[in-house]
Amino acid sequence: MRWTEQLYNYYLDFFRPDHVEPFAVLLRRNPINAGGGVEMGNSFIGTFDTHTRVDPFKLTLAHEMVPTFVGNLGGSPGEDASWYAEGAAVYYERLLPLRAGLISADEFVHNLNSTAARYYTDALNHTPNSEIAANFWADTRIRVLPYDRGSLYLSVVDSRVRAASGGKRSLDNLILAMIGRKRGGLAMDQAAWRAVLTKELGSSGIYEFDAMLRGDPVLPASSAFGPCFRRTAKMLRRYELGFEPKVLIEPARIVRGLIPGSAAERAGLRNGDHILKPVPQDGIQGDQTALLHLEILRDGKQFPLDYLPRGETVEAYQWERVPGIPETACALPATIDARR
Repeated sequence: MRWTEQLYNYYLDFFRPDHVEPFAVLLRRNPINAGGGVEMGNSFIGTFDTHTRVDPFKLTLAHEMVPTFVGNLGGSPGEDASWYAEGAAVYYERLLPLRAGLISADEFVHNLNSTAARYYTDALNHTPNSEIAANFWADTRIRVLPYDRGSLYLSVVDSRVRAASGGKRSLDNLILAMIGRKRGGLAMDQAAWRAVLTKELGSSGIYEFDAMLRGDPVLPASSAFGPCFRRTAKMLRRYELGFEPKVLIEPARIVRGLIPGSAAERAGLRNGDHILKPVPQDGIQGDQTALLHLEILRDGKQFPLDYLPRGETVEAYQWERVPGIPETACALPATIDARR
């Protein structure tokens, strides 16, 4: 909480809200889905258990405080517009703590690579933005797209604006312009984003925005995250649940659509098995080594079943540290005056 308070004060200096309120953090033990939670108005309900690691949970809090300042886009279904709020939250959850000296460059790139691994191995990352709302809860591979694709898209915008302005402007200026519209009582929707984007980048910015909405691949430049980091390619495995994803949001959770030869089948899962407990997946997708834990009921017998939910291997992009660059030079500098 001391770390979070420091970061919140840094957010206040960066976003400069008209009215400052305390940010409340409520913590609750949750043995089923620890490490998650829900963002509320100026507050976050976080969950933990005995295995929750502190450092990743810090970045969860860093993420959840961002929408308090950035807000949400209006004018379209919530999940269809969530690329903005959630993308900005992921983008700033690692950048602002790095600027504030509250995480290291290694922690920054680890967080970035989790996002990138999840996006570039996602078999459904081509899903158009217009289809996200209808399928948001049905498949975790779609549910994470506003976070992953949104943040990588905003990284592209940042590097484009920095290049066009000779380093004098960045995504910071666009986000603060959007916040200014909200404070001034103006519409804050995708039309507003198009307006601020056109002002900075012209028609090329709109072309890239529309491409992102269509589901075209998003690929930031090698140098998009600052001089400390460079892009590299790695062979990673796709996330594959191994059976019909909708099973996990149904009340009964009865396995069907088992994929022959999948890790789930090889581990012993069968069609008709009853999964007794909810199964969190979002975090597992970005971790190539994370096991999926199921509690199964079959023929009156209850037993655990664990497996690595991975399928085919594909080329994915990651970022790595550039040797010889000091830690103090790693954060992309702000292009606004925090004292304004």
